[in-house]
Amino acid sequence: MLYYTFCGPDQHQTSVSKIVMGGYGMGDEKDYQLTCSQLDYYLSQGGNCIDTARRYGFGVSEQTIGRWMRERGNRNQIFLCTKGGHPPKESLHISRLSRQEIDSDLEESLRDLGTDRVELYFLHRDDVTRPVSDIMETLDRHVRSGKVLALGASNWSPERIEEANRFARENGLTPFSASQIQWSLARTTPEMLRDDTLQTMNPQAYEWYQREQMPVFSFSSQSSGFFQRYIAHDNAPIDPKIQKWSKYLTPENQKRAERIKELSRETGYSVSGLALAYLTGNLVPTLPIIGCGSMETLRDSLAQTDIVLTQEQIAYLEGR
Repeated sequence: MLYYTFCGPDQHQTSVSKIVMGGYGMGDEKDYQLTCSQLDYYLSQGGNCIDTARRYGFGVSEQTIGRWMRERGNRNQIFLCTKGGHPPKESLHISRLSRQEIDSDLEESLRDLGTDRVELYFLHRDDVTRPVSDIMETLDRHVRSGKVLALGASNWSPERIEEANRFARENGLTPFSASQIQWSLARTTPEMLRDDTLQTMNPQAYEWYQREQMPVFSFSSQSSGFFQRYIAHDNAPIDPKIQKWSKYLTPENQKRAERIKELSRETGYSVSGLALAYLTGNLVPTLPIIGCGSMETLRDSLAQTDIVLTQEQIAYLEGR
């Protein structure tokens, strides 16, 4: 397992596994034993970072992870991330970033996770009409209280992160230390994902992240298995009605599928391993978040987590 040295606002350094276990979908009592098996296996392979959110299962994901940590007695081994401030289900454009809403979400997360702090707390969405001053002052109180050790922005644009961090530094407040956006070898856009409140990696954002060296926790890092599906069926057309894969179905991504297939043949590395290595070996510090519906897919994802690609191989995958 590869590791990243995460540096929080107090300059405290923590070794964090580059492959992050995602909590999306965890929770159903019926699947609790599967969740436990997956989390146990992830730790056994050297992983130590778990990402969840208040929004996931409306608290059920956090409750499940909290129960698992309590039963295993391993809270101090986990670099725990969660997110709050997600808009209501009925409208993603209704802001929930007031002081009261942020406070409430964090307290509920801590309660359900069964912990007194989280290592990294993300705001799940942005509201560009709300001044960063109000948001950063609210978040800073929780850092000073010890309930949050570091702050992250999920689905915030580089411009807003920069504005927020400038205000924080000028006023002695805690800045954002990490970002969470959609990023994978298969390129896509918020329009293709059918959600304009999301942020995806693009050339302009990449330039900013590389310059700032801000770590990116990338979700949908394996493109919902797009490359495996495309290659396994001998490059057969994907049904555009299946949104899981159709949102990545572009000529550019089909060419990338052909290149990752060729690189897999040349190196002997799996397609899953190469898709993650594309991110972990990038010039932008990246921690891919994985989510697996079965033990088989989890084992496949974690089978080759020490792959280090050259920049030439990364450029080849991109078609540069």
